[in-house]
Amino acid sequence: MSTPQEPEGPVFAAPTPTGAVPDLAHVELPPVRPDGGTAPGGAGPGSAFAHGVGAPGTTPAWTGTLPPPHDPAVEAARRRTARRRVLLVVGGVLALALLVTGTVLGAGHLRDRAWAPVASAPDTPVRAHAVQLVLGSCIDELPEGSDPLGLVRVVPCTEEHQAQVVGRRDAVPAAVWPGTEALAARAAAVCGPQMLGSEPPAGLEFVVVTPSEAGWEAGDRASLCLAVTPGGTSGSLLD
Repeated sequence: MSTPQEPEGPVFAAPTPTGAVPDLAHVELPPVRPDGGTAPGGAGPGSAFAHGVGAPGTTPAWTGTLPPPHDPAVEAARRRTARRRVLLVVGGVLALALLVTGTVLGAGHLRDRAWAPVASAPDTPVRAHAVQLVLGSCIDELPEGSDPLGLVRVVPCTEEHQAQVVGRRDAVPAAVWPGTEALAARAAAVCGPQMLGSEPPAGLEFVVVTPSEAGWEAGDRASLCLAVTPGGTSGSLLD
């Protein structure tokens, strides 16, 4: 929204028709009383009306382009212009604020969607971030080696998969970053065969997944315990 261009010069009301301005040196003014006033019938204190310009009890007529002081029409026009200018400026600020607010809310909405928990037993495979995984989520395949766990494919546990979330621990939102090792130690304390409802199958491994420092700063507080079957398996370990 743009602010209207300011006029190049002052804006005045249209002048009254030019009259003959008398020579004030030859104008007879009412006598001044000792108390500073004027004789009865004269103009008020400090004022005088020249013949041909105005008389007591009338609106002074001015020659030239200067507006009469306190002219109601001119003052009203100025106030309307000022109000329009203020409204336009405020409107521009409001539009900017709405744009910024919309951007912030839009970013928050996108983050909420990216962090929304997935169904623990989806009917069809879905792509999800680690923070979206819940107890029971079965993961099609894990990254090689120590690569970070980014987007993974969550599948129904009846399908073949490599890992399953058998434990999840969330720190409180106000918690400070404890460091990578301390965070992993806390998660490992609740990650192992005790998380399963039955005797673990041979060859089962347990892996702890914790937020990175950047993820923690972004609000991720979820630490995961994964039961990993390197050769793949089907079915849920939590049944």
